[in-house]
Amino acid sequence: MLATEVLDRISIIEKNEFTYQEIFKILSNFPYMIDKQIIKDAARRLWVSDWVKLVVLHRDLISHAESKKFSADDWVEILSVHPELSYWCSLEKICGEEVVELLNVCPWMTSQYDFDKLDGCDWVELLKKQPGLAEYCDFNKLTEYNWVKLLINQPGLAEYCDFNKLNSGDLSFLLINQPGLAKHCDFNKLNSGDLSFLLINQPGLAEYCDFNKLNGYDWVKLLIVQPQFSNKKI
Repeated sequence: MLATEVLDRISIIEKNEFTYQEIFKILSNFPYMIDKQIIKDAARRLWVSDWVKLVVLHRDLISHAESKKFSADDWVEILSVHPELSYWCSLEKICGEEVVELLNVCPWMTSQYDFDKLDGCDWVELLKKQPGLAEYCDFNKLTEYNWVKLLINQPGLAEYCDFNKLNSGDLSFLLINQPGLAKHCDFNKLNSGDLSFLLINQPGLAEYCDFNKLNGYDWVKLLIVQPQFSNKKI
């Protein structure tokens, strides 16, 4: 053992009150030397962010930290290093957006959360990264906009979507980004402008499209970019 470490330990034992710097140093380097005075001073002087850093360094300090004050971001930082500490984390007081961030890192914590608290936007952000949690989702909460955003990122969730709810603009934007979903879509819903926009960006979907729906202006826009469709104009 280094002489300086011995001296540090002796000075800790002899101290009656500790400064912020001393407390942080003690807990960072000698977490096994904690006593009531150190904990008392730590409670008065350390910030929540300090406790987060300390718990990341030494997981056993979680029992001394004010973990109820930890935010979702704090728990993400801690649990990404010490997932075994998840039983200390209470999700009840964490709002939907923050819970999404936490569950994206710690999906095994799903059993601890009431998913009814999540709205459509929350579910989109969660399912984008954790599609396996679809079984917990009330998909009725998702708006048309939510569905388009979700399916662009997770087309494999198409089985849960009622495509009849998507309007012309929704379908056009979705298919431009995920042409593989064409079999789920009703192309009869596409108006002239959305149809033209789709074919400009995804000419491979021409077999699904009724070119008779295109008006003069939209034909011009289409043929400027995709002249091969000129033979489709009657």
